[in-house]
Amino acid sequence: MLVVHEQARHAYLKQLKLQTEATGEILEAFDRNLSNLKQNARRFSFDDVSHQLADWIGAGGSRQSASDLKRLALRMDASLDHVLLDEFQDTAPVQWDVIRPFALRAGTGAPSELSFAWGTQSKRSMVSATVKREF
Repeated sequence: MLVVHEQARHAYLKQLKLQTEATGEILEAFDRNLSNLKQNARRFSFDDVSHQLADWIGAGGSRQSASDLKRLALRMDASLDHVLLDEFQDTAPVQWDVIRPFALRAGTGAPSELSFAWGTQSKRSMVSATVKREF
């Protein structure tokens, strides 16, 4: 009886694995097609911009070079010497991926010139830090 149970379990898990892989392939194709449609129509949501920026930043490695940040500052028509992030606990991981290079740059300069500060709901206070290493 135990052997029959194990065979049935193995067959079920194999089928479930195949279905999961097929579902993943369908979702990847859907995502590719949706991305292409948005790109062709030049229609993006706020989340799309966050993900595209995070992908661009991630493609440059864990730390962007100074020239990459300068290039982005030129595109934004401004540079960031000070970063204030309120409600930090509500920051999504993809948003933090976008903000991290600016926070690192702002947190590693002289305190009078560059700063990174964040607020939290639990403390209801502002915390400021000079960042010596990645968060």
